[in-house]
Amino acid sequence: MKCGGGPIRGNQIDPQVLGRARVAYKEVLRGMAVQIEAIMRDPSLTHDQKLAAVATLGAAKLAEAKAVRARIIAEAKAIAKVRRRMSRPKKGL
Repeated sequence: MKCGGGPIRGNQIDPQVLGRARVAYKEVLRGMAVQIEAIMRDPSLTHDQKLAAVATLGAAKLAEAKAVRARIIAEAKAIAKVRRRMSRPKKGL
């Protein structure tokens, strides 16, 4: 983090935090290609079953990727909020 900054400036999120969130999002989706290939090669499934399995997998992985990204951003916001509160002068002292 930059000195005096933090992950949030106004309503904007630090580009480093966004970068980490983007990398985590892509990492979750990256493993999906191997899983899709395994589904498509499975001889015990019909073509319709394969398509349904791929669609379900895609939806699940997308939801997981979004949740990971949201968690990283939420953690950065929470840390910034605590730092802002700690930097305020104490009342009544």
